[in-house]
Amino acid sequence: MENYGILTPLSAFIGRPGDFIMTDRAQIAAQSQKRSKGDGNDIIIEAGSLSLNNRSFISSQVQSNSKGNPGNIRITVKDKIELNNSDIESFVNAGAGNPETAKNTPGGVGNITITARSLSLKNGGKLEAFTQGKLPAGNITVNATDFVEISGKNANRIVTETRLGAESVGENEPRGGKINITTGKLTVSNDSFISTRSIGKFQGGEITINANEVKVTEGGKIISTALNSNPFEIIGITEEGEIKTKPLNDEGGDPGNAGTITINASEQVIVSGSAPDSSSQRIVIINNILESQKRQLDNEDNKLNRENRQLIKKLDELQETQNQITEANIKKLE
Repeated sequence: MENYGILTPLSAFIGRPGDFIMTDRAQIAAQSQKRSKGDGNDIIIEAGSLSLNNRSFISSQVQSNSKGNPGNIRITVKDKIELNNSDIESFVNAGAGNPETAKNTPGGVGNITITARSLSLKNGGKLEAFTQGKLPAGNITVNATDFVEISGKNANRIVTETRLGAESVGENEPRGGKINITTGKLTVSNDSFISTRSIGKFQGGEITINANEVKVTEGGKIISTALNSNPFEIIGITEEGEIKTKPLNDEGGDPGNAGTITINASEQVIVSGSAPDSSSQRIVIINNILESQKRQLDNEDNKLNRENRQLIKKLDELQETQNQITEANIKKLE
């Protein structure tokens, strides 16, 4: 089966009429399978409210080396959306995607669109769109008439990212998705963040916020970053908390380009607490890079090991054939 959807039996849909509740690792997923050609389907939810709890997720993705594209996620509710330690995500894995068909798809692919009265992300709640393949990361659009609150422990976030491994196909270059938020009040606090990020040579996504009031406090961040693709190692930390690094090779790496951040606030903007370039944020960024690089190196090692095993098998087969030929020749001479 090339593309399919999953609705796990762990899903729970309870509450008032129109409430959509997912809990205890419930899943809704639309996927284009590894090395398949079919696209993933769209996920469309219309309800009175939506609540995801305890590591539940809604996901649209194309798996490694698929020639299909991810579907879009569109969620429209009359009241509130809450992500409590749960995710809504769009993901393009390594080597995946079909940029030719994607650019001819009205509205694009892999996008996440949220329409509600309010949106809350807490206890590790995430809205994310990533690419590590041949397509741009999806765009994230949030329209919440009353408020958007991204706050609490475990790095709640709205993120788009172009990761290591993303590749160009002709004139089609992967880029970070855009984040567009329109709301009455936006609150980002307690080390939560809104971020577009590019690792390598590709363009980072833009962030546009339209709100009456924007409040970024207690370590909350709205950031757009571009990181060099060259691997590096941490060699120490200064007394001021700055992280000291050095490249692992002399190739220089590919520089990226950060996207622009536009904030249109009709009433007020409040910013207090940690600066966006705080050492804690740099530690998070560096750890993410190192983890991505380790996964990439592990994948390469696994690929080389598989190829090595195949070569050894072929050598054994050739040796066996040679032995059989030699034995046959000896018998003829006898």
